[in-house]
Amino acid sequence: SVLAGMCAAADFKYRVVPAPNLAAVRAQIQQWHRAHLVKSLPSQGFKSRRPIKSACMQLGPSSHELCPPSPKLVPMSFSLCLMICSVLAGMCAAADFKYRVAPAPNLAAVQAQIEQWDRARWPQSRIDVVFVDIDETVVILAAPFIDGLPRTDEFTRRFRQGCPHEQWSRIEPELEKLYYESPHFLVEHQWVDFLRKLKANVHVVALTLRSFEDNHTVALIGDLQRLGIQFSEPWLQGPMVGTGSSVVDAVGADGIKVGGMIFAHSANKGQVILEYSRLKPGGAVRGTALVDNSMGNCKDAASAVLHAGASEHLSIHYTAAYRMGGELDDMEFWMVNIKDALGIPKDECILPSQAVAPESTTPPFRQTLEWL
Repeated sequence: SVLAGMCAAADFKYRVVPAPNLAAVRAQIQQWHRAHLVKSLPSQGFKSRRPIKSACMQLGPSSHELCPPSPKLVPMSFSLCLMICSVLAGMCAAADFKYRVAPAPNLAAVQAQIEQWDRARWPQSRIDVVFVDIDETVVILAAPFIDGLPRTDEFTRRFRQGCPHEQWSRIEPELEKLYYESPHFLVEHQWVDFLRKLKANVHVVALTLRSFEDNHTVALIGDLQRLGIQFSEPWLQGPMVGTGSSVVDAVGADGIKVGGMIFAHSANKGQVILEYSRLKPGGAVRGTALVDNSMGNCKDAASAVLHAGASEHLSIHYTAAYRMGGELDDMEFWMVNIKDALGIPKDECILPSQAVAPESTTPPFRQTLEWL
């Protein structure tokens, strides 16, 4: 940051500026041109690819006064600044980056993260195996309440503030029942095509915290098959010693394969990734990636691979499902029905939108949910 300050100093002739996207890059360049063009330049825009040179040409005979010829040699201070910043950028880029947790709000960003990783690490390394979470990543249940999604978590937090523990202990099983009775649908409709293309280049398996013996596993596999989801054929089948996880080559009810699925039984996903990678036939895994909607799982995986000093790893925090949480009206509708079915009085477990909030606290609950 000190060198960045040095580069940005000296009468703003040398600057280091941020740009989170291409629109910002263009704005920075245009702003630079506007700041360095003299005040008497014509007001109309210059569409040349060299705005400064084009502007000077339009000034005519007076151009030599206002736009002196560019020196053939870059000033030493500028050259040195660029050299130092470039060297330091290279040092930062080389300083490991073998283990990362990167954001991805949609599948296009997931693909971009994987491609960027491979370009940066090639030819020394590349991603050989991609592990993909299932719930709230590939598929999501059409349920009003889904734990872990911002709207559900905020609704539940507010609701429980005014709900006695003994009543909440009666409501919670009903919410879970409603959750598992709902059908699955894809978080993004591009998942089928995305997995098909990804499998052409890397080994792709599902990795879920669920237990294979769970009563809802058959329904999950059936829904994945119905939606057209297919993973690679797994390297092995059965339990993985030391992790408590199970690997299956899943098949739908009509015999159509879903492919490799690892049921982690709530184990650390990083440990499961390490063990599965170790069992690859015919050679070591150079790099792994995890696509998961849980930041906790992403960090655990990156940390486990880091401490093992094994293959390189990229965790992608995929948050497309976050915008798909239940709507306030739907959550309140179902909560009222559950309360009525359990015989809970109306004055107990008040709905968050009906609760009287203290003055000068958080915004109205409906406004908060709409923001989430």
